[in-house]
Amino acid sequence: MAQGGMQGGMQGGMMGGMPQMNPTPVDHGAMSAPVLSLLPGNGAGPPPGQTSKPGGERRVDCQVDMYPGYNFVGRILGPRGSTLKGLEAQHNVRIFIRGRGSEKPEEEARKRGKPGYEHLEETLHVIIDGGANGDSDGAATALHALVTPVPEGADDPVKQQQLSALSQLRNAEGGSGGPMRGGSMGGNTGYGGVPMAQPVQNTALPSYMTGGNPY
Repeated sequence: MAQGGMQGGMQGGMMGGMPQMNPTPVDHGAMSAPVLSLLPGNGAGPPPGQTSKPGGERRVDCQVDMYPGYNFVGRILGPRGSTLKGLEAQHNVRIFIRGRGSEKPEEEARKRGKPGYEHLEETLHVIIDGGANGDSDGAATALHALVTPVPEGADDPVKQQQLSALSQLRNAEGGSGGPMRGGSMGGNTGYGGVPMAQPVQNTALPSYMTGGNPY
């Protein structure tokens, strides 16, 4: 099981003298459905340069050098990790965000150079593990579209749907918005309470179960 696990509500019940509320339970399927409907992948075949076969591992690189200010991680995760979890469920795969930028800066600085964290020396990318029968090609096609930056000023329906879902979460939680990117939720957290990277020799790699504002 991934270290850190799912980051739930504030631990201890009381913190700083004020009662803490657990975040509203998230229906990842319902929250991600509008975004997934905008992405290719089901029956679309593999992305350019890759061959088609069931299962196996695929890699999708993020164009960080060309778009250094683009929030690739937040876009992949979606509010509370809903976009990533929806893609995993739809294509029967596991998805891992790896490379520089997959951790908060202080976590990367602490882990860089240590055994099992060699991926932090690489550029930001996504690894898709389809096991024996998962739709790795479909997931790769969807993620390739998801991490392709939209030109400035152009319509971005994915962003609109993710922000709409985030707004609904905030309303459900009385305006708090739940755990936001970089929030202090305790535990070994990355962006938005998500443990972004674990040692590669650990076969149980992290689940991206939560997330914050993708923008």
